[in-house]
Amino acid sequence: MSHPSQPSPPSDPLQPSSDPLQPYSDPLQPSSDPLQPSSHPLQPSSHPLQPYSLVMAFRDLPVLVNQIPESLPVSHLVEERCRQANIPCLVDTRNLPPERSMRSLLRPVPRLLDVVTTVWPSAASLREVLGADGLLEPIAALPHVLFFAPRFGVPTLAQVEKRLARKEALGPSIMLGDLGNWPPEPPGPIESLAHPAREQMDVHEQRLQADPRLAALQYDRRVFTAAANTANGDVKPGLQFHYHQQDGLVWAYYEGPGIDLGMLVAVQDAHGRLRMAYRHLSDTDAFRSGDCFSYPEILPDGYLRMHEFWRWTSGDGSAGESRLQEVQGVTIERKVS
Repeated sequence: MSHPSQPSPPSDPLQPSSDPLQPYSDPLQPSSDPLQPSSHPLQPSSHPLQPYSLVMAFRDLPVLVNQIPESLPVSHLVEERCRQANIPCLVDTRNLPPERSMRSLLRPVPRLLDVVTTVWPSAASLREVLGADGLLEPIAALPHVLFFAPRFGVPTLAQVEKRLARKEALGPSIMLGDLGNWPPEPPGPIESLAHPAREQMDVHEQRLQADPRLAALQYDRRVFTAAANTANGDVKPGLQFHYHQQDGLVWAYYEGPGIDLGMLVAVQDAHGRLRMAYRHLSDTDAFRSGDCFSYPEILPDGYLRMHEFWRWTSGDGSAGESRLQEVQGVTIERKVS
């Protein structure tokens, strides 16, 4: 997949947005050695778990509600085999409108369609469990999609349907594959970040150490919106990030202006810093990925602001900064006092 060329960072660090927050007043000051990782006072913690699971989802053939099939549907066979192997398997049954090609005196019979979502610890486990029973061949003949998701995040039916529809319309990609084009596993959160704004990052590191509340922050169910970004970033004002958290692993899905599908996975350090890897598909089907250090700030009203320092791992490899503002009223119980 080709990568679109990205403009170099402008002299003004952040573009103004419609958000009432004002952009940074200080420009990005490159360090004397911008390509070397900074030695931060906080030591990154290692997470014992893999950050990703492999999701395989497919649509089974529709059946009439009054029809007794000659053989068990593929969805039933996969569900039974996953239960035996202790693999999460969700079967959502949708009601389809009756189908008839001509006018008839007989009332048309409604149809049912199973959408199956399975969550695997690895591609090898999927091949071992379903391949041994010969179930991969019938699944390959059905509309299906393979994609990586955060380890603890089971995708919703709406997320599965969107990925199925996009893969069917545009074909397999690096993020949305199939049994003929397995997607590569994404890299996990990074431990060091080479960034030209090292001095600003060190200021945030010291701020985290001085405020013990930041180490205890919970991100589950928080929603953030983009407030400001450098011009070489893809995130536009108004795009929302829906955060989740479990056992020190933080993840978010994001989509909106310019981005059709986006996902980030992060590890929360002992003092509250988020080390993350992110990837997304633009509305023009361009794949983009990068690394980021994100520093929380507790505002006077108890909501959060995230200061992000990131670098592309695709395209031109340039670095930038952005800010996220927590959406008020969404997670009142999570406000920090």
